[in-house]
Amino acid sequence: MLTTSQIYELHFDTFTRASKRMLQLYRLGLVQRFRPYEPVGSAPWHYTLDEPGARVVAARLEIDFSDFPFKKARIFDVVASPRLRHRVECNGVFARLALACRRPGVAVHLDRGTPGRPPVERRGQA
Repeated sequence: MLTTSQIYELHFDTFTRASKRMLQLYRLGLVQRFRPYEPVGSAPWHYTLDEPGARVVAARLEIDFSDFPFKKARIFDVVASPRLRHRVECNGVFARLALACRRPGVAVHLDRGTPGRPPVERRGQA
């Protein structure tokens, strides 16, 4: 579950480009989007994979879709969850960190990590 801003921070050079790309993916049926209720104003779009998008990701990762951890019913569970705000805020921390690491002059590379190796390593430093 990512907002448009988080998707921009993770993968795009501009917020506008991220918004346009996510709209294209939504129109193609690869992602679902929704806006949670806000008592004042409106919330940003929140995106999650839809089944066709999950199939594309599984194929790209060379994983049989039956082994891919996607359940369409979970989309609705997340949307209605009282923990949605917490999940989105946690994702936001990592998205902002990824954006900071992409800035010129930053010598940190984010990696998912492997056993015995820390997930963040410094480049070019002993």
